[in-house]
Amino acid sequence: MIANNSEKTSWDAVLAEFKRIWGYDSFRSPQGEIVRSLLDQQDALIVLPTGVNNSLLSKIFIVNNNKL
Repeated sequence: MIANNSEKTSWDAVLAEFKRIWGYDSFRSPQGEIVRSLLDQQDALIVLPTGVNNSLLSKIFIVNNNKL
């Protein structure tokens, strides 16, 4: 688990968990920018074409029990 509800999750913690679960060293563009904006608690409307691994973005939050 990355963080609890009282802690702000760091970018480094997200990358470490991302590598641990999926084995990747970094997000593809624009995935990283999307995750960073959500970590900064910015509102976001994300529209991605098929084939950019959209489901991975939602899964990283689900896997961590909505604690990002």
